[in-house]
Amino acid sequence: MLARSRTSPDSIYQKAALAITTGDLLTKVNFNNGAKSQRYFRVFRDNSLRWAKKEKDLTNPKVYKSCSLASVKGIVYGKASKRMMKSAKQLDSWLCFSIIT
Repeated sequence: MLARSRTSPDSIYQKAALAITTGDLLTKVNFNNGAKSQRYFRVFRDNSLRWAKKEKDLTNPKVYKSCSLASVKGIVYGKASKRMMKSAKQLDSWLCFSIIT
């Protein structure tokens, strides 16, 4: 019989923290017009979520866009907003989320 290995909560947290602080390239759907664009996202130590076209631009305040994590009221998973349902039809729902500020 094979036993499934259990992953400790600390290990899961460490992996998630690493992914958040190293960043990733995501498809951003504009709330106002539904336009889709590739943006690099990363959480910084100042508790801001920053995004830009290029990873190197995440440190240039003249180029990147940002959102303070303190202003986030919630995260909704899936295609929950009207804009996401209308504009992101070709994206898998399980890969989608909306940040509510």
